[in-house]
Amino acid sequence: IVEAIITHVQPIEQAAILEIGFGKGNELLQLRAAGAVCTGLDFSSVAIRMFMERVAGSDADIRVIRADARRVPLREDVFDAVFSQGVLEHFHDPEALLREQYRVLKSGGIMLIEVPNRWTTYTVYKHLLMSVGKWGPGWEKSFSPRELSRLVESLGFETIAFYGWDSLSAKVLRKLLQVLGRRQTMHSRRMRGFRHAIEQNPVLRWFFLSLII
Repeated sequence: IVEAIITHVQPIEQAAILEIGFGKGNELLQLRAAGAVCTGLDFSSVAIRMFMERVAGSDADIRVIRADARRVPLREDVFDAVFSQGVLEHFHDPEALLREQYRVLKSGGIMLIEVPNRWTTYTVYKHLLMSVGKWGPGWEKSFSPRELSRLVESLGFETIAFYGWDSLSAKVLRKLLQVLGRRQTMHSRRMRGFRHAIEQNPVLRWFFLSLII
């Protein structure tokens, strides 16, 4: 998702970026290193404390806010980009989150959201575990590409790009390459180009575990 943000937000230097539900903050740190001005919002005081301990003593100048993503305590038209990963699917009212993201974005700003793809065998596995109370993250839903597009466009957004991300076969390949000592192969320029072409293919993206819009 960092590559997608840098692709769509130019120049990235001094761009104001907000992550909703930043967790460990890995992506915020990468974007800060690229020159962006970053803010992280999370409801978990534990996540915030762990992140602050992680960056203590470093030059990672990232603003952190503890708040409900449905009521972002910031004024309108602040950010060039807002993004979230694995957040939207845990809310029964995703429109409330998206309206707040729309509100704090500047005119012409970019929103990127990553959610689980409905049309994968992983969704069946996940719902089986949820039905018996064994799914760790708790309740969550999945989205089809069409459903996700309709949702964001109903709130005033325009869909400019759609990516599929990760798959069970990709996970197996990464593990195999790691075992063989070829871990960096997945991150070579040629492999990245091949992966991006597949991720943006309008047919193949239906089979990825996650969707990024």
